[in-house]
Amino acid sequence: MRGVWISSIYNIDWPAKKGLEKKEQKESLIAMLDEHQKTGINAIFLQVRPSSDAFYRSKYEPWSEWLMGEQGKKPWYDPLKFILKEAHARGMEVHAWFNPFRAISNKAKDDISKKHISKLHPEWMVDYHKGTYINPGIPEARKYIIKLVTDVVKRYDIDGVHFDDYFYPYPVKGQPFNDEETFKKHGSLFTDKGDWRRANVDNFIQTLHVNIANEKPYIKFGVSPFGVWRNKVNDELGSATRAGIPSYDSIYADTRKWLEKEWIDYSAPQLYWSMDFKPAAFGVLLPWWADNSFGKHLYIGHALYKIQNNYDSAWYDLNEIPNQLNAVREASPLAHGSILFRSKFLLDNYGGMEKKLQDSIYQNPAFVPQMSWKDVIPPLPPRKVKVEYASNGATIKWKKPNRSVGGERAKYYAIYRYSKGEEFNKDDSSQLFKIIGASESKFFDSQGAKYVYKVSSLDRNWNESEFAE
Repeated sequence: MRGVWISSIYNIDWPAKKGLEKKEQKESLIAMLDEHQKTGINAIFLQVRPSSDAFYRSKYEPWSEWLMGEQGKKPWYDPLKFILKEAHARGMEVHAWFNPFRAISNKAKDDISKKHISKLHPEWMVDYHKGTYINPGIPEARKYIIKLVTDVVKRYDIDGVHFDDYFYPYPVKGQPFNDEETFKKHGSLFTDKGDWRRANVDNFIQTLHVNIANEKPYIKFGVSPFGVWRNKVNDELGSATRAGIPSYDSIYADTRKWLEKEWIDYSAPQLYWSMDFKPAAFGVLLPWWADNSFGKHLYIGHALYKIQNNYDSAWYDLNEIPNQLNAVREASPLAHGSILFRSKFLLDNYGGMEKKLQDSIYQNPAFVPQMSWKDVIPPLPPRKVKVEYASNGATIKWKKPNRSVGGERAKYYAIYRYSKGEEFNKDDSSQLFKIIGASESKFFDSQGAKYVYKVSSLDRNWNESEFAE
């Protein structure tokens, strides 16, 4: 996994600002995807529901204000549908990133439509600090969020449903989350409010897992939690850390349980600290998460935004992120890759990271790791592969394969390239040349005169076919 988060809230990644015309929004997104493809990124985590609003056509919630500058105003195209087409054509997955319980990020600044859920169901809302939250303790509110996420699963060709670390809000000192009346009404089976809150989030995750599996079992469901589940001082199962807001105790998210119960397919813990940071060291937390993933995938979240911009002096060493990426690779097969936070910092080449990825760390393409519990049946190979050489390069052409035994067609194609006279070695990563979407059936290589090519099919779970004869 070589992922990147694209944040939409407050236009911090994309779109660049409110109110851009459709053409500008599309062109800037294409440029972003092209650059990420060049860097070796193979998965996009796009924030499609930042504050109970939508970057997709929804019958439940208004269009996001971060598109046209006014919540509910149509952008005259469907951003999620557009990015799915463009990313898939570039061999990239798209995970739809939802913020499930955040209704309003900043009450003083955000534009709120009359059709926003805070207006339609004010009884579900809890004002907290600067924002407003949907109360996770209200069963009807949880059902509403499950319904709207399931609707996206049904209607869009997404590869994953993705949540970040916001469930109950992070605590602000001296400001209790006002759900006492909800606890009295719905928490009769619990003596401890914290246990009840965790049960609410557990119920939400488990139910959504079932809904996704019933609709499209191939869609991946994952969560990116705060990097510390619990400190060992509070729980012998926890990590040797001293985090002040572990997710189990502070936002009532028991990610470890969700992995153990197989309610999620992957975790992407936000290990936004340096390798040796004493309160919460990356070098301590990576093996802890690897040991507590219960056979599910582990993608590590990395903090590009801290490069040369943090009180921890380790972030002024430009090898910090490369060292972390290499540590993740060394933790394989228990760790399966990385997700970078976030797009703008990568595109702006913070600390030279984009160039390092392009030149050395991600210099060859990579398949997203296969989830064996989803599907292991490979697609059939492309048919009638041929290479046409010319003075200006080579054109590789093929016919689409028939459906496999499992009923799937190719989702992507892998093009391998090696020098004439060289032996083909599928395990040599330098010979994997390109990954492209199944909408294409040819590829032109301007350097092609000196190479031999092979083409295989990949399904949506990255099972690879044999090579065409």
